[in-house]
Formats: sequence, structure tokens, C-alpha cells
Amino acid sequence: MHPLIVASYSFCMSLSSPNWQALAEQTVRYLRDLIRLDTTNPPGNEIVAAEYIAGVLRAAALDPIVIETAPRQLDRALDR
Repeated sequence: MHPLIVASYSFCMSLSSPNWQALAEQTVRYLRDLIRLDTTNPPGNEIVAAEYIAGVLRAAALDPIVIETAPRQLDRALDR
């Protein structure tokens, strides 16, 4: 067997499976937090939710960019 295949297999076998219960609980917490944010339309205020999600992504070592096209609102490119 090719050494790379053996190494790949060994690496995959060393990974533990995700803790699905913990992931489900965290997902529910994120959803609850988002629902509690006041994004009432009008005036919109979607930026509050976008900043919350950006913070979650930053905590996961990602670097999100939130683009505000009008005060407290996000671009509505999909609405066009």
C-alpha cells in the first residue's frame, strides 16, 4: 500500500468524532441570542445580528467582514 494512503488513513482514524450533543446545544444558544436581538423592520437594524455573527466567527479564528451600506443596515444585494 502507498505510504501516503496509510498516513492519510492513520490521520483520519486518529480524529475523534464530534460531540453532537455539545454542537446542538451551542447551535441553540446562537439561535436564542439571534432571536433576542432587536432587528425590527423598520428601521431594519440588521447590523446588530451581523456583528453578533461576526463575533462568533472571530471566536472561531475566522476573519469576517461586515459591510454596512446604510446606517444600521446591510447591503440588500439579494433583494435586487
